[in-house]
Amino acid sequence: MKRRRRKQLCYFFCTKIYCKLFFTLGIGSFATSTSVFKIGKLMPDKMIPGTLNVAITTSVVMEALIFMTFAKVDILTLVLMISFSMLVAYFGASIVSKITRSKNLICDGCWVLLYQS
Repeated sequence: MKRRRRKQLCYFFCTKIYCKLFFTLGIGSFATSTSVFKIGKLMPDKMIPGTLNVAITTSVVMEALIFMTFAKVDILTLVLMISFSMLVAYFGASIVSKITRSKNLICDGCWVLLYQS
């Protein structure tokens, strides 16, 4: 069991490096992380959204702190961005958690078609 857990942790670590590399090229962390989780069969699909939110939070906070030391950020803009991010995360999670898998797949397909147009 320990060997399997160690292998998973190594896989997660390599995923983070891989995703951050693509993130610097403009490809989002959620997309690359999701693909690695699904290809590697690391967890059920239902656990991926929560895992993404928790796993990416620490690196995003560090990036934000580093960015704010080099760039001037108006305090009002910062507070508003954080506040609205928290509101959308809270209300969005409560809405998304009530959606069935089939409706979720239909919505995903519609967004892909809309985005490709």
